[in-house]
Amino acid sequence: MTITFYLKFSTQPGQQLFISGDCDFLGFDILDDAASLQYYNDEFWRFSFEVNAKDYPEEINYRYLLQFEDGSRVIEGENHHSLLLSSYKAKVLDVYDVWNHAGTIDNVFFTQPFTDGTLDNSFGIGGMQTTNFGSNSVAAAIAIQSNGEIVLTGSVLNGSTTDFALARYNRNGNPDNSFSGDGKLTTDFGPNSGAIFITIESDGKIIAIGSVDDVGNFGSLLAIARYNADGSADNSFSDDGKRTNDLVPRSFFNAAAIQTDGKIVAAGTIFNESTHTENFALIRYNIDGSLDNSFSEDGQVSTPFFRSFEPDAPSSASALAIQSDGKIVAAGNFGSNPKYDANIAIARYNADGSLDNNFSDDGQETIINNDAYDQYFTKSIVLQKDG
Repeated sequence: MTITFYLKFSTQPGQQLFISGDCDFLGFDILDDAASLQYYNDEFWRFSFEVNAKDYPEEINYRYLLQFEDGSRVIEGENHHSLLLSSYKAKVLDVYDVWNHAGTIDNVFFTQPFTDGTLDNSFGIGGMQTTNFGSNSVAAAIAIQSNGEIVLTGSVLNGSTTDFALARYNRNGNPDNSFSGDGKLTTDFGPNSGAIFITIESDGKIIAIGSVDDVGNFGSLLAIARYNADGSADNSFSDDGKRTNDLVPRSFFNAAAIQTDGKIVAAGTIFNESTHTENFALIRYNIDGSLDNSFSEDGQVSTPFFRSFEPDAPSSASALAIQSDGKIVAAGNFGSNPKYDANIAIARYNADGSLDNNFSDDGQETIINNDAYDQYFTKSIVLQKDG
């Protein structure tokens, strides 16, 4: 894979840009060994290198540095960007970032390429668009509405904490000012909240799902918000358009799906207090935001993956799909060290939340990683027409 970092920055005479990260090409995060970016055009600087996926971890963490004529440097910030290599199958990967003159990233920045990989100049400015939230912001998920409009969600820095952030764009890449007045909004859930998943309901309402710190329990809570098509909070959902689930301590949710009846299912991870490890977690809400007690009696399911070679192995669901018959399929990973020895895990549930024993006898199936050099990571799931 060829990775090229493009940084949008207008330097002054005598200034030089560098990139530092936790791999050998980026100096193993030693600032003095950071790689030098090269001038590309009047807007961008770039740095490119080749990687072998088998020789690299799941993600690369990096940040930029600006060096002045006198040799002094400004570091972009304490927090690194994370590039999840396992999310990309392409042979060529272009990464676009923005850095403002204050020394912090404060824009959501994305591109729209043609199918041949060239940028679509009819979209935004030269195929690219930015949205300034006024502080550090990160886009984590994207959804396309039925009318072609684009909705992004992620997080934005708010003082010493973070909030949900959403932005909507017209098909030409311009901000949609019918959405919250200026095409963007933020939602405060509490300390360190952020959205990582977004979906659009058939009526145009927008659901964003993420997490918020569970103060005192050293974990996080599921955070879910529903917005009307104009960006306002949908007060028919949990009275104020948002809710957290305080029944699931130390939980992390990564995916969601909307059933045909409008109920919302989310999947992720829950800490099992009895085995002291992580399990698959599913939770289902009614249309009004209340927990659906017809789903495993209390609206939530915890599923451990037991295998003879590794009982009580930690597991986490990262993808979710609803079958036409209402059965729920969740997929993710399990293993003693999911980052370096990940095995694929999949479970199918009946509509009431019980495991479907017609699927692999016990409702669960695994694909074991027997190659020490391979890493299996489940990011999404697709149901075929034949089921």
